[in-house]
Amino acid sequence: MADLSMEITDKAINQLPLAEEGQYKVLDTELKGFVVVIGRRKKTFAAQGAFWRDGVREFAARKKIAEFGDITSREAR
Repeated sequence: MADLSMEITDKAINQLPLAEEGQYKVLDTELKGFVVVIGRRKKTFAAQGAFWRDGVREFAARKKIAEFGDITSREAR
């Protein structure tokens, strides 16, 4: 499944299917860099960003916040 963009809420995350293989990301439309990574077994809140130098993207980083179900989307923000 391709990456999606939507407002990340608990209700929206509950309705998203787990990945059939690999994983896909859901990007938040309200808070830049806030994502949910959906895998085959779990859904994970994360923050991501890109590092740029002289107009060239050097690398991107993603940091896990918590598993969906352990905290709410509001707490993850």
